[in-house]
Amino acid sequence: MTGIREILITFVGPSQVWVVARVDVDDGLTGAEVESLVRGIESNMKQLEYFYRADVVPIGGAQAGDSPRDGNGAAPLPTDGGADDGR
Repeated sequence: MTGIREILITFVGPSQVWVVARVDVDDGLTGAEVESLVRGIESNMKQLEYFYRADVVPIGGAQAGDSPRDGNGAAPLPTDGGADDGR
């Protein structure tokens, strides 16, 4: 992992949080290495007391001027499955 692009924290209940992290990964890693890295991070986070769920979304290395919302082709963050949030 070369950096953290974005972290989204959702409170899902008393003393429980769901964390989604978009992280930059070294473009030289193989798919298996990226998968192992992601699973290790998620596993370590889930061992902490207040973590209900942890999702790590790997994206390629950042380019100058990139931001999470600039249309750089990064995959969208996971959602709660489309539940209506009342908006």
